[in-house]
Parts: sequence; structure tokens; C-alpha cells
Amino acid sequence: MTRTISLVAGDAQQQVQLPVSGSWDTWSTVTAAVNLPAGDALITLAVGLGDSGSVTIDSLTVD
Repeated sequence: MTRTISLVAGDAQQQVQLPVSGSWDTWSTVTAAVNLPAGDALITLAVGLGDSGSVTIDSLTVD
């Protein structure tokens, strides 16, 4: 089972699938590739119309 949330970066939006971990003590890591424009770029995680939501995000790392 997976849950979904939308990742919005610049003008691009994609749905990210997050596996259900089963408990608050079990974590998982998800990677999503995003092309960012030069300069400052706003990155947003949001529950879109086609998303299930009900997720807990602990951190976001940009490389």
C-alpha cells in the first residue's frame, strides 16, 4: 500500500508515492528527481486533488 503527495518545484508538479511504514517507529526514505531553475526555487509538498495524503514528512534534503 502506498500513499501519495504532490511535489511542486518551480513550474513542475509530480506525484510522489510514499510506502506505508506500519508504525511511528519505522521510517522509510523516498527519492524524487526534480529539475530546478537557476536561482531561488520554491519547493512545496502538498496534498493535491489526486493525492491520498495522510503522510508524515520528517525532513526534505536537496542535493
